[in-house]
Amino acid sequence: MGIEIEVKFRISDPAIMRETLLAAGAEATGTVLEENTYFDTSDASLRRSDCGLRIRTAKPSDGGVKWSVLTYKGPRREGELKIRAEEEIIINSPDTAHAILSALGYCPTISFQKRRESFRLGQARIELDELPRMGFFLEIEADDEETVQATRKTLGLENAPTITKTYAALVAEHLAEESSRTNELRF
Repeated sequence: MGIEIEVKFRISDPAIMRETLLAAGAEATGTVLEENTYFDTSDASLRRSDCGLRIRTAKPSDGGVKWSVLTYKGPRREGELKIRAEEEIIINSPDTAHAILSALGYCPTISFQKRRESFRLGQARIELDELPRMGFFLEIEADDEETVQATRKTLGLENAPTITKTYAALVAEHLAEESSRTNELRF
């Protein structure tokens, strides 16, 4: 099984981060608009075991071919970096994959869009993500912890606070906060 090794940060100014990336020698590799849908059982067994099951569909901004992938993520290890088992497979039909997951007892639990700008810096993959109404985030991912930490230092993020929560958890929290504020305004 593959291993995902990454670190995530909240970014206040994406333009400055793009400049920092390019000045460090990063190569821009494309921009996509993603639709991410997470699935779980009715008793939330995946969430309770800190696992994830997702269908992601991405449409390149340059008009390229739309693609979809089914991903399983295992439980995260403790620590500053997000390290977990991850398996992915490209799928031809997200609707068919959704139907198969439904037949197996998995139902959609949360869905959200994300605009993702991708970069490559040495052996690291860097994603500058924008989530509607939530802001910008940066992920650094590589095949080993040393590369992630070295890239973090190259970008001047060695002392920046990290985010260990998944995007699905961050979106769920954001929606709960918005709902709470909306309910407060109704009284």
